[in-house]
Amino acid sequence: VFASPGGEHETALAGTGITPAALEASTSTDVAFGSGIIDSSSPSQDFSVINNGAAPTAPLATNITGQFAILSDSCTGQTLNANESCTVSARFEPSTSAGAKAGTLTISGTPGGSVDFMLSGTAVDKITVTPGPSHAVTDTIIGNTTSTDFTVRNNTADFGAVPRTIEQSIASTTGAEWTITNAENCPNFGEGTLAVNATCTLPVEFSPTGSTGARSATLTVTGDGGAFAETSITSNALPTP
Repeated sequence: VFASPGGEHETALAGTGITPAALEASTSTDVAFGSGIIDSSSPSQDFSVINNGAAPTAPLATNITGQFAILSDSCTGQTLNANESCTVSARFEPSTSAGAKAGTLTISGTPGGSVDFMLSGTAVDKITVTPGPSHAVTDTIIGNTTSTDFTVRNNTADFGAVPRTIEQSIASTTGAEWTITNAENCPNFGEGTLAVNATCTLPVEFSPTGSTGARSATLTVTGDGGAFAETSITSNALPTP
């Protein structure tokens, strides 16, 4: 400090700095939930963060995206002091269309920063029909019959797979030209279940009548628990030689 008149005076200042709040993951940040049947839920997994700084964080916030859901949360609104941690429990809830799914769980605070957990899983249809979802049957001469086997599978997965009863139907604008034969090969409602990962066969016969030309039909298989699969079938009626 300097004053005139008066001279100057010096005072030594000292202090100890502390590191700012710093959120870090204490569990894996890349988590795969495996495969699951659509409309089911996986076992939960825990995601934890720790404050590796010396200063406290601000109250934390959490957010999750994709077909994943938070079950429990000890982080939201929590202020973490040095070396304190919190945990969020989440699970995979596949709800639409079979295939790979991805999401992100974010835990953040300002100050404190943010941690992203990358989530993944695979959604599996309850049942499938092959060939499908479309199939061209061999062109058939009017008055003849062509038979095609369609395979129904009750799909398996890491979670959510159960035995199912099923029911099948075929619809066409040309009516009786398309029929399911030996439908009893597959267990209808009230007649038992199709085990997990088991298959059954639906023979479909095409017997064109009348005029030549393009033909089409839709084979539909439904099951308990909202199971649904559909195959579009096409062919051509050929003239008699």
